[in-house]
Amino acid sequence: MIKKSNLLGKVNRLITFLFLISMLPLFGCMKIENRIKELKLPLVELSKPQGMYVPAVKYGDVITTSGQLPFQDQRLIFPGRVGKEVSLENAQRAARAALMNCLSAVRSLCHDLDEVKKIVKMNGFIC
Repeated sequence: MIKKSNLLGKVNRLITFLFLISMLPLFGCMKIENRIKELKLPLVELSKPQGMYVPAVKYGDVITTSGQLPFQDQRLIFPGRVGKEVSLENAQRAARAALMNCLSAVRSLCHDLDEVKKIVKMNGFIC
């Protein structure tokens, strides 16, 4: 059995890592999409919206993302509860996939992640 606090700490570190790589352009580093490719993190084509759901909406200069799930190839990659049906390693993979879906949703509206000046909040769920 995985301790919940240990699991949350590891997932939070992954989320922090992904947030920091998304902030690289603000510090004059290499292009963010090149860095993402270098890290072998896939920016994916988004799934078609279901019903009224849209992955992101642009209001002037602000893009708001909906909560993203860890979908790949139109399916949830690790359904279940972390520590029960989903291992820590798979929960980390799910967190990575959800946050890459967030970045993909932003890119679908601004077409270049280097145009992002600031990230206020990203919502990724691991199920």
